[in-house]
This record gives sequence, C-alpha cells and structure tokens, in this order.
Amino acid sequence: MLKLRVWGIELPLGQAGDEALRRVLARTLALRIESIKDIQVVRRSLDARKGRRAPRWVFTLDVAAEGRPQRLPPGVRVETLSEEARPLSRPVEQDLRGINAVVVGTGPAGLFAAFALSGRGAAVTVLEQGPPLRDRVSAVAGLWRAGHLHPDANVQFGEGGAGTFSDGKLMTRLRDPLVRDVLSTFVESGAPPGILEDAHPHLGTDGVRDVVGAVRARLEAAGVMFAFRTRVTGLERTSSGYTLSTPAGAVTVPLVALAVGHSSRPLFRALGAMGVPFAAKGFAVGVRVEHPQEWVNACQYGRAAGHADLPAAEYFLTFKDEASGRGVYSFCMCPGGLVVNSASEPDGLVTNGMSLSQRASGLANAGIVVTVSAEDFEGDPWRGLAFQEALEKRGYDWGGGGYVAPAQGVKAFLDGRLEDGPFHTTFRPGVRAVNMRGFFPDWIEAPMARALEAFDRKMPGFIEKGLMIAPETRTSSPLQVRRADDKSVEGFPGLYVLGEGAGWSGGIVSSAVDALRCLRAFTP
Repeated sequence: MLKLRVWGIELPLGQAGDEALRRVLARTLALRIESIKDIQVVRRSLDARKGRRAPRWVFTLDVAAEGRPQRLPPGVRVETLSEEARPLSRPVEQDLRGINAVVVGTGPAGLFAAFALSGRGAAVTVLEQGPPLRDRVSAVAGLWRAGHLHPDANVQFGEGGAGTFSDGKLMTRLRDPLVRDVLSTFVESGAPPGILEDAHPHLGTDGVRDVVGAVRARLEAAGVMFAFRTRVTGLERTSSGYTLSTPAGAVTVPLVALAVGHSSRPLFRALGAMGVPFAAKGFAVGVRVEHPQEWVNACQYGRAAGHADLPAAEYFLTFKDEASGRGVYSFCMCPGGLVVNSASEPDGLVTNGMSLSQRASGLANAGIVVTVSAEDFEGDPWRGLAFQEALEKRGYDWGGGGYVAPAQGVKAFLDGRLEDGPFHTTFRPGVRAVNMRGFFPDWIEAPMARALEAFDRKMPGFIEKGLMIAPETRTSSPLQVRRADDKSVEGFPGLYVLGEGAGWSGGIVSSAVDALRCLRAFTP
C-alpha cells in the first residue's frame, strides 16, 4: 500500500464529497478507482483566476493506494510519504508546579498563554479589564445603536479580544507546527473541522464567540481562574517578581504575561515609563471602502457568479506608489460583512470590518490603507502612537460627534467635491457626508488617490460603486517590544508582552502562536 501526497487535484463546482474526489483522482492519475483505499483532504482552495472557463476547487490530498500513478498531468504533483510520520520536534518544557502566573487579556494570545502555562502545572489567573462576552456584546450594541461608548467594553476590549468582532479569519503566513495546534484546539472547542483544510479558513464573528466560550470553559475546568472587569492600574518590579495593582487589590507573582492587544495605549505608556524597551514599527492607515457584494462576486467569478457552490467573493489588492515609494493595499477584506464602529477611547473614532460566518450582509468592505514607516516618525514609537490618536480624534470631529463616521463616495473623493447622502452602509450609529480631502496629510492622501484609480483598472467599478468611511488606523501596533533570547521583555525576566500588542503578530492564529512560542520557553 502506497501513501501519497497529491497536489493539484481539481473538482468542478457542484461536485463534493469523497466519492467525487475518488473519481477525479482516479481519472487524473490513471488509477483504477478500486485501488484508491483512503483519501484525506490536506488543503482546499478556490481557483477563480481570470482566464479560467469557470472557478474550480483545488485540493491537496493524502492518499492510500494500491499501485503508482500512471500519469501526471501538468499542474499535478505527487510525493511518496514515509510509512510513519516523524514526530514534531518539541522543546523539553520544565514543570511549573508551584509557580503562580498572571495573564492579562482574554484574546487569542491571552487564552493560549493560559493554556501554555496551566498545561505545565502553573497556577494561572487571567485578568480582563472588560466584561464577559454576553455583557460585552450588549455594550457594543449600545455604541452602534445610540453612540454610547463604554471604554472597557467595546470592539477592542472585553472577553475574546478584538477578534470577537471581526471576520474571524484564521489565515497566517507562519510555517510553524504550532499553527496546527492552535487550529486543532479551535476544532476541539467546537469550530468546524473544515478550518484544518481550507486555504482561507474563517469562523466569522459568531463562530469566534462560540469558540471563545468553549475555550474559557476548558481552561476553567483545568483550574485557570478568570477575573473580569479587573483593570491593571499599575505594574511594579519587585525582588520576587512583579506586583500588579488592580481595583480588587495587588498581587505579586514571578511571571506576568501581558496579552492586551494593540489598543491598550495607557498601559503601553506606563510600561515605557518603567523602562520597558519599545522600538518603532511600521503600520498603515486609511479608510474602509464598502461595495455591493454582488458586484464583487461578478468581478471575481465572472459568469459563474451566483453559483450555489461559490462563497461570497474576496479581493486582495496591492499598489506600489512610485511617486512616494509607499505601498497601498486592501486590509482585512470582509465579504458579506459590516463596517463596524471600533472606538475604544472617548472622542475618538476608528473603523474596522466584521462578518458573520454566512457572510450574507449583501455588502463587502475592506480597509484601503497606506503604509507608514518608523522613519516617518524618526524612529520614535510614541510619535507613531500619537499620529494614530490624532487621526481618530479627527474622525470623531469630522463625523460631528456621537461616534458618527465621516463618509464619502470614492468618485466624489477623487473629484474633490461634497456629495449629499443618504449612503447605503452597514456602519452604525451612522455616517455623515463630508469632503474627505484634507482629512489625511498629503503624504497619505496622494498615494491613496492614485491607488484607488489603479484598483479601478483592476476591478472596473471600484470607484463608481465604492463608499469611503474614515478612519482605519489600527491595522497593527506602531511599536514593538524588545525581547530577550528567552522571549521575555529585554531586561525584565519573567515579564512577557504577547501578540498584537507586542508588535510581534497580526491576527488570531499568529497571536495564539506567539503566546505558545514565548511561554513554552519560560523557565523559573
């Protein structure tokens, strides 16, 4: 019996299941269908590139077969797998029984930090400044419905972290066995098994929420303690570790893991004041652009648009602006999604994208953002942070207050003219028609305008059908904590800053992986 890995097996739309794969595999490789004993899907992706007569599903498969393939058509590749998979190389992890640890934050980095530490025997307490998920959802609804902001309960803060109000994308460029560990944990916590196979897996906001609740239940069953509405108001280094101050009192532990996301600006400034070393890091700012999903489907799928087997279409756009040297790109594209009010600070406005698992809102949105480098702020991370804050304050002011967002049609923006609404948008509590010229400094606005024209050449109608909503500022952290060889903060043994807030990851899976990488190396 041969064990083979086969790349490039294509399945037409409308066909699904093992039997369909078995038939196509046998025909493609000129094997007898009865010789194929087992098929396991390793990866599934949709090929909807221009020039194809119709989109097709493309599979990577692990196959058990009697006999070797008799032919290999162009685009198909086969490798023989060893009889026994080699075990993954893992570091020896020291037992942490008797060690008390505090994790701050309940996003993916915080939850997987708790997994990593409690799995090694540490007594773990997780602190979260926001409320449990149910109360958080209610607070966010108040912002979207009536413009009432709760600084500790919003799209950025509360149980589950920022990913709980997102598209729930699980894609990552990381090539690390820990990625599979993270995805497997999600599946064990109720996520659909297909996320282990899909090239572009996503859970949607509703899927993320279900997984977050199940993960917390697993951690609590393992003895991890959770304390919600418990803000860390101070952190002090002591001879026995670190003392954290909270409204409920102070606690001193030898190990602290801060997994607070990239929006915890007061805490980052407090860390800087106590000497924690940060470097400036590049990020990107811009707008959310909203389009009819039906138009995106037609652009991407052509005549096949509307086929029941096709998901809501995505796009990935990039532009290199020769005049400025800056990149402009689509960020966190949400097919069938919502543009969401992601404010977390009084009198500041920020947008982001979110979708439910069915991606059925009828509108698509993406950030269209321009790269900002550390050199733009002479390497000062705090100036980059202040730049983000200033744009968010301007967004609040230009929207007229009440967390209403400034908005403008893309064509009107390029023409430099004000157009009256009403606009068809998912943003809540609403938008205000403005002329967005001058909202961004020229070194952001000019590359963005040229990129929009380039994107329209790639997807005709991008300008005519697009609505801009400003600002999109929190694509990633403008600062990165410096780490020692053991992944702790340089000069602060036992203190870890993890995930997006550390500037070392971006997204749900990479943040979880960052936590596992850092804390599996901890030794007392």
